[in-house]
Amino acid sequence: MTNSKVSSELIAYIADFLSVDRSSLNEHTKLYADLRLDGDDAEEFLLGFSNQFNVDLSEFDFNKHFGEEAGFNPFYYLYCLFFNRQLITFDEITLKDLQSAIDNGMWQE
Repeated sequence: MTNSKVSSELIAYIADFLSVDRSSLNEHTKLYADLRLDGDDAEEFLLGFSNQFNVDLSEFDFNKHFGEEAGFNPFYYLYCLFFNRQLITFDEITLKDLQSAIDNGMWQE
């Protein structure tokens, strides 16, 4: 069920872009962890988001929130497991964060 804190326009944009069911989206949905948005797809998504909702993303740090296009690498996970290394993690973006950017007209870390 959609959450009233996230506009129906944002829900529609995400559902259409990612071909997901609108009812599965809510303010806590995470772009990376829940929707598997990463790499070039994330960049394309954000460019469209910026244009669609007139949001200034000049302060947005892509590498803080998403990885490179290469995507999942099982050897990296094994390396981290066997050599006791920490996995690279990203600051998650939720739909609530995107709505806040729309409301403010710009991305704010």
